[in-house]
Amino acid sequence: MGPFDTAATSGSSSSSAGAGKPPPPPPPPHLQTELDGLLVGAGYKVRNSDLRHVAQRLERLESAMVSSPSHVSHLASDAVHYNPADLVSWVDSLLSELSHHPSSSSSCSSSRSLPGP
Repeated sequence: MGPFDTAATSGSSSSSAGAGKPPPPPPPPHLQTELDGLLVGAGYKVRNSDLRHVAQRLERLESAMVSSPSHVSHLASDAVHYNPADLVSWVDSLLSELSHHPSSSSSCSSSRSLPGP
C-alpha cells in the first residue's frame, strides 16, 4: 500500500513476531524525512524513528492495565490528556503512574496531565 505498511505492522505485531526475528531495516533517510514531515503535518509530535518505542510502550501499558485493573481504575477519572499529539510523553506518564501506583485511591492527590497545545 505505501511506506506506512512496515511501521503499522511492526508496531502491532512486535510482541507476537518472536524474539529471534530482527527488526526491519529503517527506511532510507529521504523517506524518514518525508514520514517525519507527514507526522508533523498531521499534528503529531513524534518522529518516525520513535514509533517503535511508542508501540512498545503502548504494549507495556496494555499489559499493565490487563494484569492489574484495580490499580488502573483511577486513571480513567484522574488522567487528562490535553495534547494527543504528544504520544511519547503521554504513554510514559501513564506507565510512570502505574509503576508508582498508590496503595489506595485517597493517596492519588492530583491528576497526571500533559500541557495543552
